[in-house]
Amino acid sequence: KTKNRLTESCELFQTIIEHKFLNQISIILFLNKHDLLIEKIGRSNIKNWYPEFTGDSKNIEHVKEFILNLFLRYRNQTNMTLPKTYHHYTTAVDTDNIKHVFDTVRQTILQKNINDILL
Repeated sequence: KTKNRLTESCELFQTIIEHKFLNQISIILFLNKHDLLIEKIGRSNIKNWYPEFTGDSKNIEHVKEFILNLFLRYRNQTNMTLPKTYHHYTTAVDTDNIKHVFDTVRQTILQKNINDILL
């Protein structure tokens, strides 16, 4: 049976966070193609791929939360004490969205570095 792209992405994320050189760093997870997700929930049901989904399959916020938790459960399954995972929903073709996300990421990184220096 073939895997869907979301499952493949989650497995890749798990491989990355379990890497010995990357398992003690904060992760910024970009959940791209938000615009396509909105379209897709209008014509397909996430429960067909993920029967464990219990939310409203037509509610974008429920679907986004479920997808984020698919990734975060891999982060939570590791036995290591891990720094924070930051996440952003993006639409790469929306330049205003990308600018806002990267400004936010930059501020997050700067704040973390300042906190590290002060401690």
